[in-house]
Amino acid sequence: MNDFLRRYWRAIATLILTNILAWLGFERLVDQQLKAAELWAARSSLLSGLLLFDNLCVLWWYSDRTNQLAAIAQKQLHFQWTQWQIGNKPLVFLDAHRWTDKNGLDACEYVLHNVALGVAINMHVTHRGDDGRWIVEAFGALPSGGKLKIPGLKYNDPLRDHGGRMPGRIVIAEAIRSRSKQQWIVTVNVLDARGDVHHQFVDFDHRDGITLAQILDETGAEFELQIKQMRHALTASAQGIRAGTPVSERTAGAQDV
Repeated sequence: MNDFLRRYWRAIATLILTNILAWLGFERLVDQQLKAAELWAARSSLLSGLLLFDNLCVLWWYSDRTNQLAAIAQKQLHFQWTQWQIGNKPLVFLDAHRWTDKNGLDACEYVLHNVALGVAINMHVTHRGDDGRWIVEAFGALPSGGKLKIPGLKYNDPLRDHGGRMPGRIVIAEAIRSRSKQQWIVTVNVLDARGDVHHQFVDFDHRDGITLAQILDETGAEFELQIKQMRHALTASAQGIRAGTPVSERTAGAQDV
């Protein structure tokens, strides 16, 4: 028996017990010298009062239960609306697309990949330059599931020549603006020593009407901190893998080189 039914039967038992005790108390305290007509009138009045009391209890219980159901329905609606908002906003990552070219050589390029259901109306790939200023590259719209190749050698160079520096990029996608949906969605993306990209979604709440420049000025340092933490985690993971490699495998690898 669930908790609701237990409380329901407990309330009924309490109400019945209250009625019985009230009637017994009346019979004990009533003046037995009353005439039959007067005693009947007194009992009728008590019975009417108990029925009114019972009806009020039922109405109170019904009202309370209705409020509980309304609160549950409101929470469910809010949950579904939140899930709809999450599912209908863009989520764009920076990916390394690898393939073998016609000469049989390994090739690689960067692509922006929208993995969510929402449309990104604008995309920005940014990082802080050596002079401390933000370098922002703007791109167009990207539909749900779409991929966009990033042209230019300045994006491909870090894949081939990063020298273990693990460059990071912040991808800021702009959703269709509305009162109920987040406008800017941020991800941080870091290359490992091999050139593969690792991603992380940034749980970023912002005020309405904020601009891209304001986001970078106010929250850019937090994005950079997440990139730094990802670098440390990747470095520790790579060192752990190397430390756990059996000596025979490392020796065989050295001989192959």
